[in-house]
Amino acid sequence: EGSLKAGHTPKVAVYGSQTEVGSSLNYMSVAIVDANGTDVSDYYEIDIKLGTLTVNKAPLTITSVSKAKPYDGKLLESHEYAISENSKLAPGHRISADFTQSVTYVGTVANTFSVTVLDSQSRDVTANYDITKEFGSLVVTPRSITVKSPSASKIYDGEPLEDTSFETDEDSLVEGDYIIVDNDSSITNVGTIVNDFSVKIVNKDGNDVSFNYIISCQKGTLQ
Repeated sequence: EGSLKAGHTPKVAVYGSQTEVGSSLNYMSVAIVDANGTDVSDYYEIDIKLGTLTVNKAPLTITSVSKAKPYDGKLLESHEYAISENSKLAPGHRISADFTQSVTYVGTVANTFSVTVLDSQSRDVTANYDITKEFGSLVVTPRSITVKSPSASKIYDGEPLEDTSFETDEDSLVEGDYIIVDNDSSITNVGTIVNDFSVKIVNKDGNDVSFNYIISCQKGTLQ
């Protein structure tokens, strides 16, 4: 607003700056000079109105990678992550992710993590980002195993007939896990019964870990 005398021109230097998230005034200096370059600012009442420089947080969406496997007695974890296409790190910035979850037994947990953004000098600049974390899943599925009781027969002799042995595919058991079979099936008189049994699987500490298996029971007969 206002007017300058003929031959007079303004010399304006704007030197405001804002790099980190936040706001600051866009400072400037003003001088009026004549055609010879002489400062004639005193002839004017100069009103300087400063604008504002604002840096907003950059959106950053990070997703942890999901993983799944059958139960094998070993820890399942994933320290991988992906940055969404609409996210962009400033030049020289990098992500440091700390993963906080793992799973060993059958079940599903969120692959949780915390995030820090560092600059080229390893300074924490996380405050400059609007971070959205999306958690993948860590999934351990049950392991299949088949347990078989045998069939047996004999001619009646007044003594009970029983066979408490069992068969299984040992490769189906996780190392350190053991099968406990409870079989009290018995027949003395003429007839046929199922060689029934129940199964429990325990680990080396004696804890029941049957829930980590899908147990298929194939039962023979006694007659």
